[in-house]
Amino acid sequence: MSNITDVRLENFQSHLDSRFTFTDGLNVLIGQSDSGKTAVIRGIRWALFNQPRGTDFIRAGSDFVRVTVQFENGDKIIRERTASKNRYMIKKAGEEQQVFESFGQHVPEEVLSLHGMRPLRIDRDHELTIHLAQQLDGPFMLEQPGSMRAKTIGRISGAHYLDAAIRDTSRDLSSLNQSKRWSEEQTEQLQKDLEPYENVVAAGERLQKASSQLEELKSKQAALEGLRTKQQDLLTNKQTIHDVSLQLEAVANLPKMELLFQQLQVATFRQTALLKLQEQYQSHTQQTKAVKQQLQLTETIEQAALSRSKAEQLEDKRKKLAYLQEQYVKLNRVKEKAHHVLDQTNFVRQVDTSWQDTIKQLEQKRQRLVFLLDQYQSVHKQINEQQTQKENTLRVEKLNDMVSGLDQTHQRFQLLLSKQQNYNDVAKRIQDGKTFVHKQKLELEELQNRYEELLKKDGICPTCGQTIQKAHSH
Repeated sequence: MSNITDVRLENFQSHLDSRFTFTDGLNVLIGQSDSGKTAVIRGIRWALFNQPRGTDFIRAGSDFVRVTVQFENGDKIIRERTASKNRYMIKKAGEEQQVFESFGQHVPEEVLSLHGMRPLRIDRDHELTIHLAQQLDGPFMLEQPGSMRAKTIGRISGAHYLDAAIRDTSRDLSSLNQSKRWSEEQTEQLQKDLEPYENVVAAGERLQKASSQLEELKSKQAALEGLRTKQQDLLTNKQTIHDVSLQLEAVANLPKMELLFQQLQVATFRQTALLKLQEQYQSHTQQTKAVKQQLQLTETIEQAALSRSKAEQLEDKRKKLAYLQEQYVKLNRVKEKAHHVLDQTNFVRQVDTSWQDTIKQLEQKRQRLVFLLDQYQSVHKQINEQQTQKENTLRVEKLNDMVSGLDQTHQRFQLLLSKQQNYNDVAKRIQDGKTFVHKQKLELEELQNRYEELLKKDGICPTCGQTIQKAHSH
């Protein structure tokens, strides 16, 4: 703590700008009433402890108030308040000025550390600051009650520490006694509770031994599970090898399959040709259908053959009739000549009647020949129709032969299609078998590597039961 050497009041109550200088030892302020003596002490308290609060001490008509306190070491504390600022400032020799704002009701710690006159807390409601006696004040603490004076003296002398220590010690002692009694009760209760567990040490030893045996059993059980797993892996590997062998046997006939493939290629070419034949077959099928329709129309071909034979006979008759017609024409000519002659010889009364009989016979022959001619023309027409039907029949026979050949070709084509399907199935199975064999080989290699790693990790040969070394033969 340093002594105050100089105080300056600016616009503080009745002081416009006053400055007071103090010396070492006792300093006394004297003056007329209301001359501002108490304001000096109040200004120092406001600068050091921020008391009194409020703004009533600002000189009327002023826009700021400032109190500057200087100590014997040259440091200054400036308390200033304006319409917009409320702050502390500290000036130290050779250092930059410090400004403290927004500190609330409490004095900044830097200000308290500078003047060293910290307030003394007596109790929760009372605080003792620097004693600056004011006008009409009584002697120090004599106006205070006895209890307050005792507290103040105790605080000043440090006796409150002893009181607090005694009070805390009594409280701790009471707490310890209560804790001791509670501990003794708990101890007695625990002893009663522990009576059923007198043999717990021996039981603990047995439990420890059983735990050790259990751990050993667990270890052996884990080893047994590992061996079972390895055994299962080994069986799986054997089954895999067996399956792979079967797959390899299945693909052993691969050359035969290749031969079948070549045959299938040839069959494919044949298939292309058969497809063309199939198109022809379909065309021929349509023609066959038409022929069958015609055959239905020519079901009476046998009757036509009979008619043809009869027509040939009629043809012979026609030829005879043609000859007779020719003779008839000649006879008609002769008859006309005869009539002409008769007309010219009409004057002859005696007529030979034999000529008339002959003419009647010839007339009958002529009428018969006309009838035969009509029959001849009808038979000739039937013969032409039968000839057309015969040609159609020959064409149908050829078509039947073609249909038979197409049926055989179609059967071969169906057989080739079946072989091609079988070839595709075999090729797919071969490809699947190759993929499966490759996959099984990879899994087998992986399982062998894992098995070797497990054997190396265990360090014991499963065949001879000896420790595995680098030069181990199996």
